Amino acid sequence: MIFIVLGMTIAIMTVLVLLIRFSIEEFIQRGERWNNKYWSRFVRYLITGITVLVVAVPEGLPLAVTISLAYAVKKMMHDNNLVRHLDACETMGNATAICSDKTGTLTTNRMTVVQIYIGEKHWKNVENPNKAKEIVVPAKTKEIVFEGIAVNSSYSSKLLPPPEREVLAKQVGNKTECGLLGFVGVLGGSYDEIRTRYPEERFVHVYTFNSVRKNMSTVIRRPDSVVRMHTKGASEIVLKKCKTILNRNGDVIPF
Repeated sequence: MIFIVLGMTIAIMTVLVLLIRFSIEEFIQRGERWNNKYWSRFVRYLITGITVLVVAVPEGLPLAVTISLAYAVKKMMHDNNLVRHLDACETMGNATAICSDKTGTLTTNRMTVVQIYIGEKHWKNVENPNKAKEIVVPAKTKEIVFEGIAVNSSYSSKLLPPPEREVLAKQVGNKTECGLLGFVGVLGGSYDEIRTRYPEERFVHVYTFNSVRKNMSTVIRRPDSVVRMHTKGASEIVLKKCKTILNRNGDVIPF
């Protein structure tokens, strides 16, 4: 009972103090005249007094806390922050660092070839269709590049027709490999045709990528019985193994 009396006394005093302060500031210091808009201020002060009274009563404290948290949730919704569990506010308030998966969360989860060095020339912005048309590569070199990209990658990685209302092809599987497969199409090739000629079960051997080797190699036997190994991986690893390259005419020259 004593808490109720004490809470009511504090609530009344709070309302009186707010009313007196408002009256002094508006009517004495500023010399304002009465306006009906001031009723909203009086109602606000009355609500403040009722809030103090509710909080002062032990039975009303849980309700006051719930209402305040619900109000906080509503305010956060305006910032596009949906909170389903009110206790999560306190948990997230103690967070000092937030770790997020980058791919697909902060990025578009797509890979695209943007630069290439082929035929002794460095091409940039090749993801631009107009720029890609300027790339001139000998047919022999282009065939080897297409073959290497098509067979030296997981056959589960592929490009599907774009979903409805989208322009870009859907990438399925390893995104890096999908980016390379898309580059084949940019240059006018078809990786599907190459994979049809070289099914996985006919591979001589496949050296899968791992963190130690840092490259992937696929050994195939061509129709002319020539055995060819295609390799891709970290540049510092692959370039150390290179002794020759193809020049702008498609001829083999020392590296």
